[in-house]
Amino acid sequence: MKIGVLSKNYAAQRLFLNKVKGAEYKDLRFNNCHLWRNAHLFILRAMGKLNMSPEEAAAKLFYDYKSVFPTGCDVLHFFNTVNHDKRTPWVVSVESAVPWPLSVTRCVESAEPCFSTLRGDKYVMAALDALARDNCLALMPLSHCSCNIQKELLKEFPECGEAISRKLVTLLPPQEPQVSSIEEKGISYSGDELFTFVYVGRNYFRKGGRDTVEVLTRLHKKYDFKLVLVSALAKDEAKYERTDHDIEDARRLIALNSDWIEYYAELPNSAVLEKLKKAHVALLPTWMDTFAYSVLECKACGTPVISTSLRALTEVNPGAADRRAS
Repeated sequence: MKIGVLSKNYAAQRLFLNKVKGAEYKDLRFNNCHLWRNAHLFILRAMGKLNMSPEEAAAKLFYDYKSVFPTGCDVLHFFNTVNHDKRTPWVVSVESAVPWPLSVTRCVESAEPCFSTLRGDKYVMAALDALARDNCLALMPLSHCSCNIQKELLKEFPECGEAISRKLVTLLPPQEPQVSSIEEKGISYSGDELFTFVYVGRNYFRKGGRDTVEVLTRLHKKYDFKLVLVSALAKDEAKYERTDHDIEDARRLIALNSDWIEYYAELPNSAVLEKLKKAHVALLPTWMDTFAYSVLECKACGTPVISTSLRALTEVNPGAADRRAS
């Protein structure tokens, strides 16, 4: 079997890439006419002159597919991307909802989502038409939360919503156990050990990295511990920014506390897992996350996690541990 894909990033690796034994995965990124139509955006982004938010750029570059040449694939498996071809069978893994233009993004992330505002959106209608076709075999939300968001969107489009809803199959990200016991972790949680926290999150400000370091910096004046920090210190949406020099401030604070902060801009996943195994507690006080794969990895490593409780995190955090602010 030959499976066509558009992404080999971390999300694709976690969800579906190389998961079907014996299958060949074919990269179709350069066979996408939507990519060539918007190629100038890649150039502007590389030059630092792209006057678009990350969400706007992603919507233009990555969420639509139409082949330039025949793919030769038996099936296509995309992530958040809608296939507008009418022949090749395809499935899509859904992070929040599809389609995912900026109009849907803003609606989903608002305090009180109102999908009725999308009724006149021609882009959304065209994408839903593609999702309703017979060659679209399944929509696979990566959490029950995402599935519910997708259903709420589809309620506003009864002409195709029922046909698409029948294709919804919630498929949580797979995660193999990394340790079988606390003894295998090699730490005892005794007072003889230096207590180690770990934080893993590329989008430093959205995922609560700044909050983690600022709070632990204050606590370190009274207690002895270390923090393993793995983050590209990447910015996300403007709403998570405080100043126009957030990254510089973050780097300065980390450098000033380098005697107890072990910092990595990035690590291979295998190395991250080793860091998780040797930590006593993981922290992820994220402000917004569609899933938070690192929480699954922490648990697979036998490492307790302190996180916020939102979106899919309410599904992976045990109910007895859920303490929400009233």
